[in-house]
Amino acid sequence: MTRAYREEVRALAEWCQENNLSLNVNKMKELIMDVRKQQREHPRIHIDGSQLRRCTIESILSSCITAWYSNCTVHNRKALQRVVRGEYPDYQYVLTRGEYPDYQRWMGLNDHVCSCKMVHFASGVPYKLQLYGKGDLAGQAFEAIEDCPSMLEKFHWREVHSCKVLGGWWVFYEHPDYKGRQYLLEKGEYRKPTDWGAVCPNVQSFRRLTE
Repeated sequence: MTRAYREEVRALAEWCQENNLSLNVNKMKELIMDVRKQQREHPRIHIDGSQLRRCTIESILSSCITAWYSNCTVHNRKALQRVVRGEYPDYQYVLTRGEYPDYQRWMGLNDHVCSCKMVHFASGVPYKLQLYGKGDLAGQAFEAIEDCPSMLEKFHWREVHSCKVLGGWWVFYEHPDYKGRQYLLEKGEYRKPTDWGAVCPNVQSFRRLTE
């Protein structure tokens, strides 16, 4: 089945080339649904030398919820809130000094907040972050001391599989320009995405959290 799928992708790419068409790989994502108990690593798909990004069913569902939530009935909203709270209990929102007239200003999914945490800053502590291309702090590594609005432009990465915060508080974002799901990181080691509360390694921007 996997071989047939890869052949279909290859045939599509060849057909586009023969007909003077181009596939914008930057706007394409691959979704893999493997329901087997013992899941295995699936080889990455490449089109014209560029690796195709992957997404999860969670990220697709969250996008659909955001678009649909404001246009549904009160009954459906309550049902949707139960689904979100049951399946995605760890949505994080980082709020800095300012006013927030409604939950959409902090990119919230809805107006429900279960808990909060105050961040305490230590004066004089330098900000430093190490990013790794593989889990358990392995693989290619980059070090950052400043905000990064686009991982792709600066490091040519779309994913972070592990990281180490050496100083300061940092916020990971699922999309470029500090958009999408947020993850707050304090000093420590994060050997896999679930350590910072993510379901996948998608990190496309990050910034320092300052006073």
